[in-house]
Amino acid sequence: MAQFFNPILKIISVLVLISSCTFDSAEEEANGGGLFTGHRPAENAVTLSLPSDQTYKENDRLKFIVSHPYSLQVKGTPRLELDINGSTAYADYTSGSASKSLVFEYLIQNGDNDSDGIEVMPNIDLNGGDI
Repeated sequence: MAQFFNPILKIISVLVLISSCTFDSAEEEANGGGLFTGHRPAENAVTLSLPSDQTYKENDRLKFIVSHPYSLQVKGTPRLELDINGSTAYADYTSGSASKSLVFEYLIQNGDNDSDGIEVMPNIDLNGGDI
């Protein structure tokens, strides 16, 4: 019989995919100079949309959506690291290359049980791929 868990999802820290940029002068900042030519500082608008707070059963899919202010190209199969009751699991990349939203999914397995909710770890594991 499958065990159930209630994913009261917690984010350990915000996913940060945007590097900081420094400028030598106000003119350089206004003209988009600095670390990269034409680079302008981006708002820290990276967000992680989580599955709804409910009880899931074996073979249900949890969908996580990472949204970024710019379109991203994805190569390979990056993944999000999850902590399910102290064990590491992964939500695999499923779609979204060349868009602003990357979709990751985790299939609930028999024995997954986490009464206080799973945790999404703060980094994307590139898993040999590239974003």
